[in-house]
Amino acid sequence: MKRFHVVVCALSMIILCLAAGCEADGPRENACDPNPCVDANNDPLVPNRSLCTATTGGALCDCDWNYVENEAGVCAYAWCDGGCPLDQHCEVVGSALAATCETNVCEPACQAGEVCVESWDDDGNQFFECQVEE
Repeated sequence: MKRFHVVVCALSMIILCLAAGCEADGPRENACDPNPCVDANNDPLVPNRSLCTATTGGALCDCDWNYVENEAGVCAYAWCDGGCPLDQHCEVVGSALAATCETNVCEPACQAGEVCVESWDDDGNQFFECQVEE
């Protein structure tokens, strides 16, 4: 009889917990569920940076597969062997079977002490801008 009461009590606690939503108030097991690196449409919040890695400190948004972080902190194509210098970007040739480093072109041209770097707007569109050379 004692066992029956223990089972009934345990089942009651589980039912009450599920009904009250006690799981929602506790800490999440996985900081990447849901993925904080993407919006409601699963589009990256930062271009090419939607790969979530759960760490003890929370979630970390890493560059997507086939992308690496360049000197400017932008996730750029990884297909250019060794990466590209800051004043160049990796340009896919043909059907993505090859890629080469191409010189960035800023308009108007950068002033002395500036470098033309690849950047991305909020919609994921690539553009080039002059930044002070460090």
